[in-house]
This record gives sequence, C-alpha cells and structure tokens, in this order.
Amino acid sequence: MEEQVVSTVQKGAIGEAIIAAWLAIGSDGRLSCFSPIADDGGIDLLAYDKHTGRSWPIQVKTRTKTITKNIVHFQVRRATFNAWPNAFLIAALMSYETTKLSVRRAWLVPMGELAQVGKVSENKIVIRPSWAEESKDKYTKYRCQTMSDLVDRLLHQS
Repeated sequence: MEEQVVSTVQKGAIGEAIIAAWLAIGSDGRLSCFSPIADDGGIDLLAYDKHTGRSWPIQVKTRTKTITKNIVHFQVRRATFNAWPNAFLIAALMSYETTKLSVRRAWLVPMGELAQVGKVSENKIVIRPSWAEESKDKYTKYRCQTMSDLVDRLLHQS
C-alpha cells in the first residue's frame, strides 16, 4: 500500500481554515469568514465585520518550510492578483505537527502595496520575508507578533 502524505492542496485548505478560525477567535466572534465556491479570482476568504458591515477580501498563502533558516517564500499569481484598496494578503508560516496546528508567524500585506514590496515577474509576485523576531527587512512593518495582532491590524484598517 502506498504511503499517504498531505498534499500541497490539502495543506493550503487546512491553512485557510486555520486563518479563518483565528480571525473569528481573535476578534471574539466579531469577524465572520466566508469562502468562495472557487478561488480563481484570488480571494480565499472574505472577512466580514459584524459591527461595522465592512468586509475585506483576503488571499491566504501558507508555507510549512523556510527556504533558508529564517526566510519564507510566498508567491501570488499575477493572473489572480487584484490591488483592491481593501484587499489583503495573509502570508503565514504554519506548523502542521500532529499534536499542534499553529501559525508560527504571519504577515498582513495590503494588496495595493504587494507589487511595490515584492519581486514582480511576468507570472507572479514573490515576497521573501524573514520570520526572525530581530529581522529589520522590508516586510517588518507587515509582520504580526501574534495572530491577535493580525486581527487587530485588520480591524483597524480604514
């Protein structure tokens, strides 16, 4: 019998579910997350604020490994990229240990700024932030200390 492994598609779906759960839990239920039937428009979640009626389209990118000790590679396909003023990328370094599913580090990047801070090629936009606490890279201002910090930053967007 073939050994079963969690596919990258499964890991992505699990990551989106964990991020959606954190948005709800971290906001004390203030945020509700909805998923589209298909994410071909580059939107994985729509976070709806029950207090204000505002909503934020969110693209979620998760990784479980770094490319060097502290650098994480995330890419957004240009075919699905939209720089709407209220849209965000949540990029997260995840831990998928069998005893603990967690977000090790996350970044909240306005989609309107992604092309300016990322490396743009013909087909994709790449960001490679450091998840090290002491890092002072160009992604530091987007790096969230905790998932609660990410939720607070999202809720305080105008």
